[in-house]
Amino acid sequence: RSPPAGRSRSRDEPSRSGREEPKSAAAAAAGGEGGDDDVPVVEIVPSTKRANGDEASQAIIHVKGVGGRTRTLRGPPRVVKAEAEKDGASMREAYVTGGLDKLRKLQMSMRGEAVV
Repeated sequence: RSPPAGRSRSRDEPSRSGREEPKSAAAAAAGGEGGDDDVPVVEIVPSTKRANGDEASQAIIHVKGVGGRTRTLRGPPRVVKAEAEKDGASMREAYVTGGLDKLRKLQMSMRGEAVV
């Protein structure tokens, strides 16, 4: 129920957005630390089949995000499993050396998107 007209919500009441501010603005701007004790986990999982029926695999990487949440990023689907494994190794290396920002740039380049 809304407060009567002319009366605003108390400052003690939580906002309805449900969002909390990050603990550190610098950590949020950096998009993750990378290179610390949180070693990313890489998996090779089945992906959607190609239009011609060929099986495909893709690398997924699980990294610690802001607030301790786990973020999962996916590489492109590959028909050859060894290529997906190579993608996973590249993704792990990018995260360890440059954090989430470098990993996102690699992911965009793998997809053929413009990297800014």
